[in-house]
Amino acid sequence: MGGRALKAWREVQSILRARGIGHSVHFPTRTYVVHDIVRDLSDVSDDAENVYIIIGGDGTLNVAVNGIMNFNKTYLGLIPAGSGNDFVHSNSISGTYEDIIERITDVSRVLSLDMGVLTYNMCLMIKAERRILPQNNGISIMLRVLVLMQMCV
Repeated sequence: MGGRALKAWREVQSILRARGIGHSVHFPTRTYVVHDIVRDLSDVSDDAENVYIIIGGDGTLNVAVNGIMNFNKTYLGLIPAGSGNDFVHSNSISGTYEDIIERITDVSRVLSLDMGVLTYNMCLMIKAERRILPQNNGISIMLRVLVLMQMCV
């Protein structure tokens, strides 16, 4: 976890404790990354709806979204701690961490987002990969296509 995210986590943790909001914490490691954590947590077969708070930036959000196994039962909130936070700015997410947590934990205030799906082959001999892209990720699509084209030529 980067410096910004760790600093944000300390404040978020104290807010969650002060409000009596039950939570469990999962820090990514080299072998158990954000995608895997979200995949395992969201692969639920019961009727429970779960709220996940991600602390990070656009990249962390993108990886987390691609780990979600059950979109119907998963609510994902983002505490901005990235270097650019384009997603946060383009969706007018602002306020203190306390304000943001209030919005995240109030599922009656859910913001639905358009998602894009990009399916691509790195080369013809390799199985196609699939990526889900939160809105405002046009630049990521262009860069990935450019990189993939360069790799396959």
